Amino acid sequence: LEKFIVGWRLMDWFAIEASYFDLGAVTLDQSAPAAPPFRLEQDGWDVFGMFLWERSAVDLFAKGGIVNSDADLTQNVGGGQTSSVDEDTDFGWGVGVQFRFRKLATRIEWERLTISNGDRFDHPELLSLGITWTF
Repeated sequence: LEKFIVGWRLMDWFAIEASYFDLGAVTLDQSAPAAPPFRLEQDGWDVFGMFLWERSAVDLFAKGGIVNSDADLTQNVGGGQTSSVDEDTDFGWGVGVQFRFRKLATRIEWERLTISNGDRFDHPELLSLGITWTF
């Protein structure tokens, strides 16, 4: 998983952030009773509004916004291979906490993306640990 964030804290309690994310690939190499072999790769970008509650050197936050994703699915079906690309614009939201030390911060956050990739891969969730630098 890769994620790169840029943002602007407009007020002590509100910020806007945009990010690029790459969820990597999920692969099933052998047939299973309910699924043929497949490979799913997904990446995209998002824009969130963030509401922050500042407590000393700690910020609690909640965020919500738009998520645009590209999913590439390759399946082996009936002796042949099929590929499909799905581009969606959906909603995402999350909560987290960050610990600030001057311009450096460590962030722990959970996000849920309402991306639809079929029954087994709907609504991916991300739990991430990151470092941010404020200019």
